Amino acid sequence: MDVFKFLTHANDRYIHWSNGIFPFVSVLRDEFRALPQNTRAAQGETALLECGPPRGHPEPTIYWKKNEEILDVEADRRIRIVDGGNLAIQDVQKTDDGKYQCVAKNAVGFRESPIALLKVHGKCTCNSLKCR
Repeated sequence: MDVFKFLTHANDRYIHWSNGIFPFVSVLRDEFRALPQNTRAAQGETALLECGPPRGHPEPTIYWKKNEEILDVEADRRIRIVDGGNLAIQDVQKTDDGKYQCVAKNAVGFRESPIALLKVHGKCTCNSLKCR
């Protein structure tokens, strides 16, 4: 079965024709519904970076980048994508400091959120009032 893609530049839509019979439209909107924000977290806590990806058809796949590298959420059990796109990092460590970016991808292409900084600081102990 041949599939042809035609791009209408006005609105980033592909029109797919399958044997010329049943057309359907693929779309990936420009706007993120929620953007990740700069976040501070104490070492050992859970950090949450929000992402409300743009709507699309087919539904976009969501992944995250840290310092311009794709995060492998399967390789680190502390890191998960939750609630449709948010990034949750449990037991944050200093090594989690960095620049994070949410990416949405489907047949039309991909959209990247602006970069958000995650800053991990040491915990303060109550008895010494010093941060480690």
